[in-house]
Amino acid sequence: MVTTEYRDYSTVSGWPQAVQIETPREYGILATSSLSDFLYPITGAGNSVNIFDYTFTAINEASMPLRMWQGQPMLIVNTASKCSYSNQFADLQKIFNEYKHGGLVIIGIPCNDFGELEPWDEEMIAHFCESNYRIQFPMTNKQHVLGREAHPLYRDIVESYGISMAPQWNFHKYLFDRTGEFIDGWPSAVNPTDPLITHNIERNLNSWLM
Repeated sequence: MVTTEYRDYSTVSGWPQAVQIETPREYGILATSSLSDFLYPITGAGNSVNIFDYTFTAINEASMPLRMWQGQPMLIVNTASKCSYSNQFADLQKIFNEYKHGGLVIIGIPCNDFGELEPWDEEMIAHFCESNYRIQFPMTNKQHVLGREAHPLYRDIVESYGISMAPQWNFHKYLFDRTGEFIDGWPSAVNPTDPLITHNIERNLNSWLM
């Protein structure tokens, strides 16, 4: 056992307080359906996240190693069909159409962690995205982005960059450069077409590695 200092995010209002917890050397993030229930380390593991090191399962159940897009910038978004932000599917497809020839890859990650707003199975999700938004960018199968069952990418982002980089709702966005290194993340309220995002995309397209 070791004593580790954590931030307690059990309250939504007010700045979280540091607490001392006796914990095994190997610990996992507590399983939860709400970000406010998490306990995270104050500082990350100190290791950078490279997006091309991770593998997902595609929405059609095929293997989706992200290294297949090595050398291209990548925007990762956790999605939910019944969320009020689901109109951002249209904007994601818009920027995909605009920047895909310059190398941009967008990965949509269906997730039911926030408000249980992605209750459908993969077949229904794929139908919804195709029939309503003509989505052409890759989608994964349903994933957790919170808690012990979160995909390793999301666990590593929190461990490496801290709680401020954790997704707090559906349609949270992460951008990685053409070498796979993390650039920045934006919450749901920042639209995919916002210059905060598109400026960073364009900066990376100019030097896309063929």
